[in-house]
Amino acid sequence: MGVFLLALATMTLAGCMQAPSEQITPPPTAEASPQQAVLSEVLNPQATTGPAASCAPGQFADSRGICLPCLDYEGCFTKSSDMYYFLNTGVELIHRFGASEFPTVDTSAKWLFVRTGATGDEGCTDGAGGRARYNDKSYEYCPSDRRVYVGEQSMWRYYTDHGDAAPIVGLAHEWGHHLQNLAGIVVRADHQREDILAQEIQADCVAGAWGGWANRQGIMDAEDDLKDVGSLMRVIADFGPTRQHGDLDERIEAFSTGYAQGVTACNKYVPHAPLVQTAASPSGSTTP
Repeated sequence: MGVFLLALATMTLAGCMQAPSEQITPPPTAEASPQQAVLSEVLNPQATTGPAASCAPGQFADSRGICLPCLDYEGCFTKSSDMYYFLNTGVELIHRFGASEFPTVDTSAKWLFVRTGATGDEGCTDGAGGRARYNDKSYEYCPSDRRVYVGEQSMWRYYTDHGDAAPIVGLAHEWGHHLQNLAGIVVRADHQREDILAQEIQADCVAGAWGGWANRQGIMDAEDDLKDVGSLMRVIADFGPTRQHGDLDERIEAFSTGYAQGVTACNKYVPHAPLVQTAASPSGSTTP
């Protein structure tokens, strides 16, 4: 299985990943319409949330009751609404990775944080042909409006059940679908089932490429964070004849490939439509 795969199957995001405090705008809590934040919008229910904690998200109270920045995000957050702060932190890192890999193109996606109880229409259709709807359990990319819908409850569950790296890796996976959209990768009518599965596995590879970049930047605590990823993979692995995501082995292999070899290696999962154009391609471009 190899040392890396063994570590993965068995990421804490270090304090240096913390986004500068001046870049984080506290989300509104009483309005139902989307509000523009620094890096993501917030979709709220028709209700207010509870009172603010004594320390701001991303901080902890020491023994003197003084609020200080978390040096480690593992266990730093105490309530699901704190995930808005964590989302902006993760988005900033993903966009930094995108800028480093594709310096000549804007690979930024639109990110919407769906507060507990909020729901509404997306720009995409669902499996029955109707309008897809977001809610607080969403974790999905809509190619029609180029938005990633991130539900507060799903992000909180990933964080509390699997560790601080899990929700960010999930965001990087959804951003991988945005790269596919930019690259013009579509599901072919005569290969629908195999293309859907291949694109999902490729998005796992993109998430791994982000993880490898984060490790090289000194952002990850690799030993702990890879355990977080392995824990998440065991839960989200898909099995059965109608599955649309990779099984456990496929998801771990794809993440490991991206982690070790970078985003260009993710081309192999959808060979008929490269995600990354290399210098050897006719265009000579590294743009999606």
